[in-house]
Amino acid sequence: MASEQTLAFIEDYKSYRALWDHKDKYYTNKSKRMEAYLVLAAKYQLTVKGVKNKIKSLRSYFSKEHQKVMEKTLSGEDSESNWFAYKPLLFISDSPMAHKDYVISEGGSWTEEVSDVDAKILRTESADVSTIHYSRLAENFKLTTF
Repeated sequence: MASEQTLAFIEDYKSYRALWDHKDKYYTNKSKRMEAYLVLAAKYQLTVKGVKNKIKSLRSYFSKEHQKVMEKTLSGEDSESNWFAYKPLLFISDSPMAHKDYVISEGGSWTEEVSDVDAKILRTESADVSTIHYSRLAENFKLTTF
């Protein structure tokens, strides 16, 4: 899929909240989700499996790219992504599955765990480890210490 077609696919994917928004009332409705997959498959001349693979691939690459951006942001570096689909996919960073806890050791190594942290940043410090909890806040992410 060419870049322009991928961006159009992302916009269409975004319009079917049941496929990505865990808070959507149809998220657990298999028939509604299948309807959305079938529409996307027909529009982009893919199979349902092809649509699911495309979504999985985009989400996977977005997750890796977003992790890099967040790590750079937390370390004070310039945090822009150069990937063409990064900004169009920021809507998925609001889903609960995108929330992470980062544990930063004194040596600078990173560990992450899935969390249910809402849209806020908390920082706690102990003698040898700082823990930063945050919600991925799309483009408006700001580091705040307490």
